[in-house]
Amino acid sequence: MNKGPSKMTTSLNYIIYKPRQNITLNMIEAEKYEAALIVQQLVGNLIYYSNKGRYEPRLAEKWEILPNNSWAFTLKKNLKCETGEEITPKSFKQSLDRSIYIYSKLGGVPIMSNLIGYESFLKENADNKNIFELKSSAGIKYDDNHIIFEFDKKIKSGLLQILSFTPFGYICDKNFNADGSWKDDKVFISSGPYKVDKIAVGESYLISKNKYWADFTRSAPEQVLFTHDENQIDATQPTIIDAFTNDYDNIKLKKYKLVPEYINSILLGNLKNGYFSKLKSREYFRYLINKTSKEILPLEFGANTRSDSFYPNQDMYSVGSDEIPAVEKPISNLIIEGSIPLEGTSRWHAWLVLKNVLEKNNLTYAFAKNEALFAEITNRNYDIRIRGSSIGGGVEAWGLYVEFCTAMGINFPDPSGRVCNALKDYEDDKINDAQLTERFFKYIKEDSAILPISHYGVSLFLSEHIDLSSISPLISIMRLDQISLEP
Repeated sequence: MNKGPSKMTTSLNYIIYKPRQNITLNMIEAEKYEAALIVQQLVGNLIYYSNKGRYEPRLAEKWEILPNNSWAFTLKKNLKCETGEEITPKSFKQSLDRSIYIYSKLGGVPIMSNLIGYESFLKENADNKNIFELKSSAGIKYDDNHIIFEFDKKIKSGLLQILSFTPFGYICDKNFNADGSWKDDKVFISSGPYKVDKIAVGESYLISKNKYWADFTRSAPEQVLFTHDENQIDATQPTIIDAFTNDYDNIKLKKYKLVPEYINSILLGNLKNGYFSKLKSREYFRYLINKTSKEILPLEFGANTRSDSFYPNQDMYSVGSDEIPAVEKPISNLIIEGSIPLEGTSRWHAWLVLKNVLEKNNLTYAFAKNEALFAEITNRNYDIRIRGSSIGGGVEAWGLYVEFCTAMGINFPDPSGRVCNALKDYEDDKINDAQLTERFFKYIKEDSAILPISHYGVSLFLSEHIDLSSISPLISIMRLDQISLEP
C-alpha cells in the first residue's frame, strides 16, 4: 500500500476492481456497470437515482403527471454542455429523438415505444441517413419551460427509471456522427457535473468538474481518477474501491455493502438451431448446474450468496429441481460467449460450476473470445453466456421488459416468448401484478434457460475522508457530485 502525504487533496481516487471488460465512453456501452460508473458522471438526465437511494429531479426542477396520459418536466434555466452548447427544452427533445431513433434500430425502446406517434416516427425516418435531420417525434413536445411526454395509454411504471438511463439524458450533439454512430470511444462531450480530462482505455480515466454545472454538494471532489491500479489504494487520501468482492477486508478502509441487486447466472442460447433448442437438453443442463453448484460452492463466497432462484428472496417457483430429466448429448462444440472469466469474480465462480459440468459430462466447448461489446454480451446466439446483471429486488414490469425484451438490457433468454408476452399483457391491463409475478416465475422455470448461480451486491471500501451521510446502501451508481470529502 502506498503511503501518501497526510494532507487531504480535493481529488478522489476511485478504483474499479477487476473490471469485466475495457471501459469505453460510447453511449451504447454506458449501461454496463463499470462504464456507467464513469459515464453517468458525464451526462445530465431530467431525473436520476440519487445517492439518497431515490429518484429525484436532475436537469428538471420538478415533474407532474397531467391528464390524458401525459407527463411534464420543468427544465432548469441556463444549462449548457461543456462546449457551451445550450440545453433547452427544444434541444433536449432533439436529443431524446436521436436516442429513441438509435435504440429503435437496436431492438426496442422501453416505455418510449408507447409515445403517441412512435410507429409513425420510425416509419417517417426509416430511410433517414442523418440523425440531425430527423422528422420530429409527435409524442414529445416542448414549450419555453417544459418537456412534455404524451403516451397512448397510462404508463404504470418505468418512465422515471428510463429517463435516468444514460441515452435518455442530454447527449450533446458533437458526440455523434451524422449516421448515429459514436464519434470516439475515448471522448464524451459532457452535459453532466464532470467532464473528461484524459483517458487511457483499460487503464485510467481522469475527470474534473464541468464549469457549467451548478449543483455540486459541499466539498465534492474537484477531480476523480478512475483506475484499476491497486497501487493507488491509499487510506490517507480520499479513496473508494468498488468491488464485487471481500478481498480488501485487511485494508484500513471502511467496508460499505450495497443492496444485493445482481444475479450471477448461466444463460442458454442459440435456441433456434443449437443443442439448447430442445427443452429436454435445457432441463438436464439445469439439473447438472444446480447439482454441481451445491457440491462445489459454499453458501457464501466473496460477496455472493449461492442461489437457484431469480430473485434473492424468491420463495415460490424455485427453478431448482432434484428430478433427473431425460437428456440428449450434443453433437458439436458448445460456444461460450467471451473469454475465461477473471479469477475471483462472480462470473469466475459460475465458470467453476460450468467447467465442472462440461468436463465431467464430456461436453466439448470453446470460448468465442469475441470483443466485449454490448451487442456481443447481449447476443442470444451463443450457446452459453455467463452474465451478471442488475435485476433489483422483485418483479417489476418495466425492469423485466428492459432485461428480457430490449437491447438495452442483458437480453435474458425467453425461449417460448411468454415472458415478453406477459409483460405486454400487464401493460395492456389484461393481467395484474400478482398474475404477472406468478406467470413470470412459472415461465422461467418451465423454459429452463436461466440458470442462477448466486446473488450479490457491490462492496465499497471507503477511506475515512468519505462523508457517509452523503451516500446510501441503496445507491446503484455513485453520484460523485453528491458525495462530500472530509478532511
